[in-house]
Amino acid sequence: MEVAAIIQARMDSRRFPGKVLKEIKGKPLLSYLRERLEKSPVLNRIVVATSEEDSDKPIADFCRLQGIACFRGSLKNVAERFYRLLDLYPVDAFVRISGDSPLLDHRIVTEAVGLFHKYSSDIVTNVLTRTFPKGQSVEVIRSLFYRQQYPYFLDAHDREHVTPFFYRNHDMFNIVNLESGADWGAVQMSVDTCEDFLFMEKMMGLMDKPHWNYDVNSLMALRRAVLEREGVPVNNA
Repeated sequence: MEVAAIIQARMDSRRFPGKVLKEIKGKPLLSYLRERLEKSPVLNRIVVATSEEDSDKPIADFCRLQGIACFRGSLKNVAERFYRLLDLYPVDAFVRISGDSPLLDHRIVTEAVGLFHKYSSDIVTNVLTRTFPKGQSVEVIRSLFYRQQYPYFLDAHDREHVTPFFYRNHDMFNIVNLESGADWGAVQMSVDTCEDFLFMEKMMGLMDKPHWNYDVNSLMALRRAVLEREGVPVNNA
């Protein structure tokens, strides 16, 4: 069974434009994410899915220079972007990843794909019931199942955000939810704003090993260390 990681990325983020190519220690955030995903032994390929808009040409150029597969499709209809990508890169299942998650723990991807095989599920996710931090979100989706359900994505919200249709109708499908064993669902570890980026820069500044050696527990420890240095009260964080 072939499994691809599909990284959803664009430059025109409303809150923090261009964030996926912003650099920390001289390296774009997309490079961190790619390096982490490459550590997962369950992935057969990595593809960046961006739009055909001129604004996203820097992402396509980055992929070409780095030798990363890239597919360009609709800006707003991201569900269609994935549907068309699967024509060009036919795989049995794909892992949907957000490009604003540079420190995604590849071990979660490996575990989720393992559960996908074990339960022969339609979807394995860790966001139906969120116990992992934002920025550690993983969704493994059977390609044939996705293609069968795509025609039912009738409203703009479903087409832009890809998976809400499945979660809204979760009783109809075979969905397995992966949980962390902790209460981290409200923790922000994605890069949604400039403030998030600056905080992540501080976290990476504390790393004394290659970034992919830090699993989600280690990342949470780094996060706590940054907060403590700044005198911010630490509860669940």
